[in-house]
Amino acid sequence: MHPVMVLAGYVAGMPLYGPKPLTSRSIGSCLTQGQDMARQEWQVGARHGRLQDCARRNDTTPATIGLLLVACCGCLEPDIRRTSVQEGQPVSPPCLHPVSVGNAYGYIDGSGQMRIKPRYQRADPFWEGLARVRIDGRYGFIDQTGRMVIKPQFAFVMSRFREGYVSYQDEKSGKWGFIDRTGRVTVAPEFEIPSRFQEGLASVRIAGKYGFVNTHGKMVIAARFDDVGEFSGGLAPAGTRVCDLEEDARITYGYVDKNGSFAIEPVFDEASNFSEGQAFVMRSGRLDCIDRSGRTLFRVPADNAGLYFEGLARIGVLHNGSQLMGFIDKSGRIVIEPRFQLALAFSEELAAVCTETGWGFIDKTGAWAIEPVFSSVSLFSGGLAWVEIGDRRGYIKHDGKWVWSSSE
Repeated sequence: MHPVMVLAGYVAGMPLYGPKPLTSRSIGSCLTQGQDMARQEWQVGARHGRLQDCARRNDTTPATIGLLLVACCGCLEPDIRRTSVQEGQPVSPPCLHPVSVGNAYGYIDGSGQMRIKPRYQRADPFWEGLARVRIDGRYGFIDQTGRMVIKPQFAFVMSRFREGYVSYQDEKSGKWGFIDRTGRVTVAPEFEIPSRFQEGLASVRIAGKYGFVNTHGKMVIAARFDDVGEFSGGLAPAGTRVCDLEEDARITYGYVDKNGSFAIEPVFDEASNFSEGQAFVMRSGRLDCIDRSGRTLFRVPADNAGLYFEGLARIGVLHNGSQLMGFIDKSGRIVIEPRFQLALAFSEELAAVCTETGWGFIDKTGAWAIEPVFSSVSLFSGGLAWVEIGDRRGYIKHDGKWVWSSSE
């Protein structure tokens, strides 16, 4: 599978927060392999361990095929990108995009010109100016000139730098640590499951519990939670398992500050990361949107909801046994009626959505910007989106015109 399609799979699959996940029927025939993998992510929102299930599958490694969030390159961050899941940092143009020619991968620029000749076994999008590539079965990182910045030495390493660090897995112990942009180990491999750094902290798991470390590897919030998210605006969702008469155990969520204290008490059945200053929470079957003080802003007019990107959040509404997707604004007003089988987050003013005829792109009024004719898509990043239709696959611009394609 092309790396960009793995990205698209994760973006399409960011969990909707609420009690009723998408079913395979509601996803329908639009799914390619990439979106089929994404279906798992949609369903995470209804299960314990939801936040870390997403974190574990938010990247791709040979050991565990995870789903990358975002777009084709790190030039822009629409991302699930900004969620906390706020990925990466913008990089200086030109923005390069991975392509495959035969059995080798290289990179094109926004005009479709080959800038780094195909010579890699695998090539991933750029993040913070570096891209993971594979040579002779080992992963390293190149810059946008094609210079090998970190030599291929890793069997398992995540693809995206964030805040200057990326996690890797030690082959002998199986534990995870972090390296910096030079390849130097800055956090020793001592953890079971790491996330990416966000606001200077990354969640890690030790003996089945989650806590947070800083960039020096110091445990600043003890590993005492059963599930955590990522920091955004100084707050991160965190949950602990409690006894329940109707169930053996359940997790209740609140929001902790960077000292590990609950700034918003753990009273929710589900809780999302904050995005654009707002978060979605579920309590006693009611889905609400809150601010950073914990104040309820509005009740969500849907069965579940995603995160905010470019001022809009996806919602899911059950209809005749399946779920339809639409969008609300930050006041909770439905601005795009739920009528799509699947929807990606908005990026560069467009959102990819799936109908019975295929994938296309809509603008923020819900009007078609690019007709739904594709079998697979990614979100737009750096001015381009990866699409597939029949035997043709490649990148298109906002007007739907191809800039690079292959019939392989």
